[in-house]
Amino acid sequence: MTSKQASHPWKIAVIGIGAVALCLFAAPPAATHAYTLNYYGTVDQNVCVAANGLASRGLFSGASPSDKTWVVQSYIGLNNGDDVQDAYFQFDLVNNEGKFRGAARNWIAVGLIRPYKGTITAHSGGTMTLQLVIDNHDSQQACYGVASVALWK
Repeated sequence: MTSKQASHPWKIAVIGIGAVALCLFAAPPAATHAYTLNYYGTVDQNVCVAANGLASRGLFSGASPSDKTWVVQSYIGLNNGDDVQDAYFQFDLVNNEGKFRGAARNWIAVGLIRPYKGTITAHSGGTMTLQLVIDNHDSQQACYGVASVALWK
């Protein structure tokens, strides 16, 4: 084997290592944006709605700081009554800029379990308000456990 042939595998290895290094170090990774979520508060309420009635409840009102993006996770479940309630619910965040809606006919569990949950993210130029509306189409009164956690970034 000549010295020319013997040096050939070495050149390929150097070229290969150089190409890998170029790919790893020449182009920086895409910039990542990390957001810190700041805790605002939690509400946990029992909302009772009359037979064939409508209930509206302000869960958060005028929450500050202003001009922030709010992330609110809300939960709802049946607290009492039979589990064949016919109800519609809606959480409205920041003057209808974000919504979490749902309807249930057969509520699977009664008690502390809140099987329906949703997350709303919306920006507010002002303060944050979270409104809950429950429309009970059932012939019996029912009470619902409602919880919401509010964060801002």
